Amino acid sequence: MKKILLLSALFIFAFGFSQSTTYIPDDVFEQKLIDLGYDNILDNYVLTANINSIENLILDNEVNHSFPGFDVINNYIPFEIDGAIYDLTGIEDFTSLVSLDVGFNRISSLDLSNNYSLASLDCEYNDILSELILPSSGPNGSESPLGFIYGRINRISSIDLTNSPNLHTAYFQRNLIPQVNLQFNPLLETLILSRNLVTEINVCNNPLLYFFNIDYNNITELDISNNPLLIYMKGHNTSLSCVRVSNLDNPYLDDPYISPYYWFDEGVEFLLDCGFENQCELLGFSEQELSNFSIYPNPTTSTPYIIMSDGVAGSHRIGTI
Repeated sequence: MKKILLLSALFIFAFGFSQSTTYIPDDVFEQKLIDLGYDNILDNYVLTANINSIENLILDNEVNHSFPGFDVINNYIPFEIDGAIYDLTGIEDFTSLVSLDVGFNRISSLDLSNNYSLASLDCEYNDILSELILPSSGPNGSESPLGFIYGRINRISSIDLTNSPNLHTAYFQRNLIPQVNLQFNPLLETLILSRNLVTEINVCNNPLLYFFNIDYNNITELDISNNPLLIYMKGHNTSLSCVRVSNLDNPYLDDPYISPYYWFDEGVEFLLDCGFENQCELLGFSEQELSNFSIYPNPTTSTPYIIMSDGVAGSHRIGTI
């Protein structure tokens, strides 16, 4: 009987400690997991099995946020906020996350490199967020599905979007970003970079871009000749003197110095050639042999898209005609 009891005790002990746990050092973060039903004891740990299949996680703290406004020169005034998460350690084990909302907290570093399924991220108004690491690939080494980032009003000083080929919308206004590489974001449609430290920007490889804001940056050159869908753009309070375009008959250029379409400082010229050293190569397929492509919608009276298949990652929109 004693042997049976001993074996039973050993079995219970082994089983109890065989369940993997995830370390959650931030009590507010863990309490929210408890409130959502994923945990039951505030002890800095949660069963990994309880969280690794979660696809949508809302940790938004806007309900406790009181907007402090802007000072006399329109700089954002930092805020304090009750009930805020400061440390998101443990998020790496939420491996099935598709959508994450951590807006209006006080997170200083956000590492999402292990969240391969992430498609939508909202980390706005964290105010002290200076480091944002995005997933470098999707599940099983596929392309990252990340398409939407809402990262406004933080202190992000560097952002790597080169591993986000499906990105279509990015809001990064009021950060400290000096430059951004958009070469590998062909599906980008909306980009907001107002009030950063950007000195140069290249949107030659973003033919689907239609909403673009670079207000209050120190940009000196801008080439939008490869952006035929661009209908809303703001470049107010920059160092621009010339913007290169592909078509002077663009109706949005009738008066580009007023809202609501193009809004630039008086004196900025729009020319077919601004004399830039590095200019966009105009979109076209005259030198390419296309063997596997389709055009949609077809028929259409609106803008058609060309789709080419790479045979590996599926089909991608690469341009318009």
